[in-house]
Amino acid sequence: MRIAKSLAAACLAALAVTAALAWIPDLLQKQAVARHPVAVFREMPLNRITNENVVDILSGVELRERLGKVKWSSSVLTVDIVASSQGGRPEALFSDMAKLIRLSYKRLTNVDRLLIRFTVRSGGEQRIMAAVDVRQQDGWLANESIPAYIDPIHDVKWRNRLRLSFTSAWVQRYGPVEGYSADSADDGP
Repeated sequence: MRIAKSLAAACLAALAVTAALAWIPDLLQKQAVARHPVAVFREMPLNRITNENVVDILSGVELRERLGKVKWSSSVLTVDIVASSQGGRPEALFSDMAKLIRLSYKRLTNVDRLLIRFTVRSGGEQRIMAAVDVRQQDGWLANESIPAYIDPIHDVKWRNRLRLSFTSAWVQRYGPVEGYSADSADDGP
């Protein structure tokens, strides 16, 4: 009986020492965390667009018009900008276009081509009014800063750089483009 009590006491002592030793690393880890808080969400700069972060990236751009369909595929970013149904002038569209160009080629590193379509909802259907095609290899992207507002309607140089094309929906909404085009002072595309 004495042996059983001694054996039980030794087992309890061994169990207590084992529990204490197992608890020490947890206690040390809690002290380390208390000294250096760990962020659950780490804000990382978004300089590469992927299917997983396309919404995060585009939601950070303050656009005047509404975004429609967005597609990211094989280094090509396709964005539909939906013009306001109240009409107005195209300045908001071109301001948003300049912001998307700056985002794609000055902030992001993996966009090779940016396709922008300006659309309008008419009679329950979406109609394309104009389209822009900007490519990474365009020399002007590397050599010039992108202004806050680009006016490809009045500036043929910008219209050519952006590979801008208009549809009959544009003419119906804003009038003919040919009627008020002018060459800029700088002749190179």
